[in-house]
Amino acid sequence: MTFPSILQKRNQKRHIFIHPDLSIIMRIRKASARDIPEVAGVLRSELAKAPYNEKLTQRQAESAVRSIVTSGVMFVAEDRTIIGLIIAERYIWYRGPRIWVSALFIDSDHQGKGIGRKLLERVQQHYKNATGIELLAHRDASANIFYTKLGFRKSKYAKLEKSLRALP
Repeated sequence: MTFPSILQKRNQKRHIFIHPDLSIIMRIRKASARDIPEVAGVLRSELAKAPYNEKLTQRQAESAVRSIVTSGVMFVAEDRTIIGLIIAERYIWYRGPRIWVSALFIDSDHQGKGIGRKLLERVQQHYKNATGIELLAHRDASANIFYTKLGFRKSKYAKLEKSLRALP
């Protein structure tokens, strides 16, 4: 057993993970209210990039995070700073309890290191009795390849939307 795998095995209960090339030692933890500004910063940074091209102010991003997280749970991945986040909630559907992922963002400098997978696993541990997990991804996002590798498939349901008003 290699050094990184020994450490990872020892620290799984504390949700500490070490990337195999030792480039990142990451801790996944439940977020708190004091994390909202930093989480909003990651959200703003990643949404400003293609294919989203969404320009949010810090205030808008913080407001969005606060409103989303009130009905669910937020976990963050950190390596000195927050480098990834997931916001999810449980809902009841005719097929049983399901998980809805409202947001999953990894800082682009840290993508491809297993952080998204670990965050999804952590949410699934949190909602142990869920029968499925759903999320919404931009159709042009490179993350769709990642989701497909994890077993996600296109749904038979179509997303419909209607804008009512802008965020404050």
